[in-house]
Amino acid sequence: QLHINFRPQLRIADGSVDTLEALVRWNPPTYGMIPPPEFIGLAEQTDLIEPITELVLRAATQGLMVGGLTERLAVNVSARSLERSDFAKRVFAILAESGFPPDQLELEVTERALVRNAERTSYSLGQLREAGVRVSIDDFGVGYSSYQTLRILDVDRVKIDRDFVTGILVSERDRIIVASLIQLAHDLGLDVVAEGVESTHIWDALVELNCDVAQGYGIATPMVYPEMRRWLKGWAQATDEPTPPDTDDFATLSR
Repeated sequence: QLHINFRPQLRIADGSVDTLEALVRWNPPTYGMIPPPEFIGLAEQTDLIEPITELVLRAATQGLMVGGLTERLAVNVSARSLERSDFAKRVFAILAESGFPPDQLELEVTERALVRNAERTSYSLGQLREAGVRVSIDDFGVGYSSYQTLRILDVDRVKIDRDFVTGILVSERDRIIVASLIQLAHDLGLDVVAEGVESTHIWDALVELNCDVAQGYGIATPMVYPEMRRWLKGWAQATDEPTPPDTDDFATLSR
């Protein structure tokens, strides 16, 4: 009943595809589609979140390899998974199994997950980053320890929460906050993803603020694997990028 959706992130400088984010979805036949916030939080309180995370990582990496795709893959990771002493080892085993390059993988982690057990988290992330895996702080700005997170942990990217991004057209306060977060990240050598980009007006505002990457429903909704392949092909033709190979035959992700 679990399946994977993908959502593209675009580089604002030229509109090229920067990353494909893998998202887990649950569609039980009895109840219909259940929103992720309603089951991910429960799974994080049990041992179920770990096999779910490994399912997403395994299916998504295999999908990109089978499709001959070279875009970076982003996968969300929970605090519970990061606290496992063998988490990095498990990730490396899945990458070896699928043949997916570590430097093509990005793990998205919330601020809460990063600071809940900073010492153990730092150990796991250090192992992963040493192998080339990138780390991104998800929903940056909505936690209570944003600056502390940047102080104690090495990361590669921050994703500004959509609540701030969607407000930059109507709230000068939100615009100043987003501009400040982008500048701070750049000063630290990090790049920035803006979540919640739902219109060309927001895109244009982010261009002015020198943001690096954008994602949101104005770009694309989460798609199952075959839809994502067709979207990438159409986007490549529209932007004169190399067209990805014509291989949609990936049964696990096509369900």
